[in-house]
Amino acid sequence: MNLSRRGRALMVLALLTLIINLPLVTSLATERQVRRNGVDVSAQVVRTWTVDSGADRTFWVSFTLPERLDPGQTEYAAQVVPDVYAGARDGALAVRVLPDRPSAHLVDGRVAHRTGLWLTLAADALLALGALLLWRSGRYSTRPEDVRLEAVGDVEADPGDGASPRTDEGLTELADGTWRARGTVVRASADEVVLDLVDREAIVILDGHQNPVGPGEVAVARGRLLDR
Repeated sequence: MNLSRRGRALMVLALLTLIINLPLVTSLATERQVRRNGVDVSAQVVRTWTVDSGADRTFWVSFTLPERLDPGQTEYAAQVVPDVYAGARDGALAVRVLPDRPSAHLVDGRVAHRTGLWLTLAADALLALGALLLWRSGRYSTRPEDVRLEAVGDVEADPGDGASPRTDEGLTELADGTWRARGTVVRASADEVVLDLVDREAIVILDGHQNPVGPGEVAVARGRLLDR
């Protein structure tokens, strides 16, 4: 699949959007599943403590779930509201948990932290801005479209071995109706080679011809213009 630079950039933005939002989506889906399919249990309080940070004071409890649900007796911790903290100090803590997945649970009276949500929304906004800028740049850009050439001969290494300046790189129509493309090899395979012509890319279909030039080197190709 041959994509323009803008197309590849948009694909990267889409992938980043998926990666950034996946943890939040997974967390919300798990919370919804616990609310719908979980069971209410009384957890065993292990310890309670408070954290003072200036004018704010937070209340914490650690606990284990009933052994029938969590044979490994994993110790979990949660920040809770003061009333629940007071009850936990007496050994009472209500938890809703998925029977077959003890790590998926909700503590009654927990303090929900929205930092992750706001960070995700901020990242989404930046990605949306990036996508908008890419779309606008593509809409109003004067950059020519990438071209496709069917090779009429082997691709050749540039005589300057990549040391010559890029002033003559680009696409030139020859007297016999074929086109000459000179540029840096972006990628190459057995079937095609992609050249960076500075203002666009040329996808050269080898059609049985050879390409001895590797990525990063300057190459010259000649062929018939396709999809014009």
